[in-house]
Amino acid sequence: MASQPVIGVAAMLERIHPLEAIDLAATAEKHGFDGTMVTDHFQPWQPQGGEASHVWTVLGAMAAQTQGSLGTFAVTAGYRVHPAVIAQASASLAAMFPGRH
Repeated sequence: MASQPVIGVAAMLERIHPLEAIDLAATAEKHGFDGTMVTDHFQPWQPQGGEASHVWTVLGAMAAQTQGSLGTFAVTAGYRVHPAVIAQASASLAAMFPGRH
């Protein structure tokens, strides 16, 4: 038996305000999307981008407003954030919202 496809929305935190990203996730879920992924950038790609929200803070707020799956891509470990700090943030999100991350 084939599994159902999972369709989600990608919130580019280097381009949109964190409250807008949270609203986007909730609205997308209301319209049938299965979850949300967000990007992790320390600063916008271009100055006119204007945003660079903390990815783990936004994911926690999204989880509190939605029921779908959550994830992040382009997590920058190494020179900017120690891998242990990323693991701690990821484990905290998974503990607070089991099965969604």
